[in-house]
Amino acid sequence: MKKTVAVLGTFDTKGQEFQYLMECLRDFQISVVTIDVGTGDPVSVVPDYRAAESPACRCTKRPPKEEWMEMLAREAASYLEKLIGRREVDGVISMGGGQGTFLANRVFRTLPVGMPKVLMSTLALLKDSAEQFLGLNDTMVINSLVDIAGLNKILKMNIRKAAAAMAGMAGCGPQTAEGSDRPAVGISCWGVTTPCVEAVRRVLERHGYEVYIFHANGEGGAMLERFARDGLLKGVADITLSEVTMPLAGSYQDAVPERLTCAGKAGIPQVVVPGGVDMVLRHKEELSALSKRKVYRHTPEVVFVRSSKEENVRFAKVIAEKLNRASGDITVLIPQKGLSMADRPGGPLYEPETDRVLFKTLKDQLLPQIKVLEMDCHITDTRFGETAAEILIEKMKEEEKKNDR
Repeated sequence: MKKTVAVLGTFDTKGQEFQYLMECLRDFQISVVTIDVGTGDPVSVVPDYRAAESPACRCTKRPPKEEWMEMLAREAASYLEKLIGRREVDGVISMGGGQGTFLANRVFRTLPVGMPKVLMSTLALLKDSAEQFLGLNDTMVINSLVDIAGLNKILKMNIRKAAAAMAGMAGCGPQTAEGSDRPAVGISCWGVTTPCVEAVRRVLERHGYEVYIFHANGEGGAMLERFARDGLLKGVADITLSEVTMPLAGSYQDAVPERLTCAGKAGIPQVVVPGGVDMVLRHKEELSALSKRKVYRHTPEVVFVRSSKEENVRFAKVIAEKLNRASGDITVLIPQKGLSMADRPGGPLYEPETDRVLFKTLKDQLLPQIKVLEMDCHITDTRFGETAAEILIEKMKEEEKKNDR
């Protein structure tokens, strides 16, 4: 059956270029639905849907440009959601510079994981433009090499490649990973908590679970929360909470506002471990002002300092506040002998008295219905990870029995 792709773009400024993209898609036997998110009147393309003419936009006095763009993106995303719900599109493709990339980001981040998505952008490799691509989940991003401003040999070559990539993905349909019929569990991971994560993973897989491991680098935590929110997970083993805590201690890592909330809202069973809370990512240039803090150099460029007692009190209160709002079953599992590979006897960040401040504050702040289990071992000890997995499996099975009644 012939596939259909939604072409999303600013047809007021790049109509000619999008017209060529549509010709390429049709050459690959792909039908198109056009969605205009331009702030002005479209040129060269007569769109099937124009966000600016949606009821919400027509009934509103045009706000400042940034708010207007956000509104256009919301309307386009809502329209696409309906098309996807009716199975009328098999993929989405867009291209643009700063404004086009911004609008595509706002729309693409709402699309389902597995839905083919392609974005060609002039910002793809710019050093200071990474923020433009945050939240794009499984979008294929292609560098346009030249500006998307007038057709030329290089741009036409790259547009055709983008169309070919989309045609190939759309031909396969929304992708479902092999083994996805198994119940899935999400795990947060960092290099310094990897031994624990591996122990958890082995037990879960032995019991027939599909395991998704998310790197706790900001984007990974955001994706873990999205998977939980979208109903893709039966349980969460949140082994690494550094994305929650580091922004509270002056780290340059950006906060992930939803972190440690979506599984709780969805009522998904969780085992939560304060892994990685012993360290805070800082710039090398800051070390002289932090000379009293212990230092861990993960690589020559990636430097951490030991979290302080005062910071650990702050960390514990925020963690408890987030978990106390959860509706699902939660067990907080505490490794009394250290929270990372760097926080152990002989390790560069070993400070058991500081860890104890975290543990005590957590126990004081958590609601009585949240079970806290302390184990006399290190986070990397195999039995700790295996215990975390066994507790989570037990809770997921209890939840499954409840749902079967």
